Amino acid sequence: KPDQVLVRLKVEHSGFGTLNNQRFGSRFVSEVANPSDILLFHRRKQVETVKAGGGSKSKRGGGILDEPLEPEELAEINVEDLVKENLETADKKLQVLDESRLGVALD
Repeated sequence: KPDQVLVRLKVEHSGFGTLNNQRFGSRFVSEVANPSDILLFHRRKQVETVKAGGGSKSKRGGGILDEPLEPEELAEINVEDLVKENLETADKKLQVLDESRLGVALD
């Protein structure tokens, strides 16, 4: 009986960027046996067939949704930046708790 499970997620990412696989897996180091290769990225193959009219059409019928949509331009935000921004506000300053207050906070 293995101690940890193997996890593999196949992610289709056509039109989108990929994540850093090792960074994503670092969250699951003690929970899965393969944290550095959980995600398997692949792109959808563009299958085209030649129609009798001489033009090529997509296999699914040439509808408007056959082409992937371009993602909107997003600002790249790091978790570290979000935490820093939240902690810099005046009402959310960090405090050191003594042992009794820490016990109450954890309950």
